Amino acid sequence: QREEEKALKEKERKERAMKETTAVLQVIMSERELERRKNGYVELRSSESQKEAATLAREEYRRKLRENKQKLRESLANRPSLLDRHDTSLAAKAAASSALQKVASAMTGGDESKFQATIEDDDLFGDREKAILSMNRNAMQSEQRK
Repeated sequence: QREEEKALKEKERKERAMKETTAVLQVIMSERELERRKNGYVELRSSESQKEAATLAREEYRRKLRENKQKLRESLANRPSLLDRHDTSLAAKAAASSALQKVASAMTGGDESKFQATIEDDDLFGDREKAILSMNRNAMQSEQRK
């Protein structure tokens, strides 16, 4: 019986020690948890929430990929053809030539006799612009002869 009492007392002592240790540890853990949250520590995710987050990320990636493919298809469908780009380039060159002709005509006051001398003497026009003006003038003269 004495051994049973000793064993019982020992068991009670261990349980008391366990309860005291648990109480101390709970206080320490709650203090550390408060400190952790105060410092902005992000709580670790469980494996389930990690799987859910990965699934959501995959769905978002696939959605963005579909949107990007759709935008690419639309831009390919709406791009100008080679002929459209050529026509635009020709129109831009014609507009530039016409504007250059108007500037030269304004400088000479419409006097054809001063035209070539003004173009050659003036530093306003570069070699390319002088060539364009000469070609335009020759084209206009040939049209007037017809």
